[in-house]
Amino acid sequence: MKISRNFNRFYHSVIKEFYDKTPLRLKTELGVLYMKQITYNGFKQVLKFINLDYPRDEKGYPLSTKDIGNEKLVQHIEFLIKLAGENGIEFSFVEQEWEILLRRSYG
Repeated sequence: MKISRNFNRFYHSVIKEFYDKTPLRLKTELGVLYMKQITYNGFKQVLKFINLDYPRDEKGYPLSTKDIGNEKLVQHIEFLIKLAGENGIEFSFVEQEWEILLRRSYG
């Protein structure tokens, strides 16, 4: 299943924001990763590897996002939101969603 262009753009904006905000040490379920001198593309691949639920090929390598469906990509984005939160990072779209919820609650 091919993901939409807009959804792909959103996914890459999440990765870019995470890359820009990531501290030198990133705590994961697998231990601590030291992110010194990692490229954006390398970071993207590392995130796929540490997400143990991310779809993989027969050799165990993470599939390209163009080869997975929307549901699996949403699950990966949820993993990224959780991982970021555990490392003190809040994505701008999550912040905006909280602001909307708070306005509705106290509006």
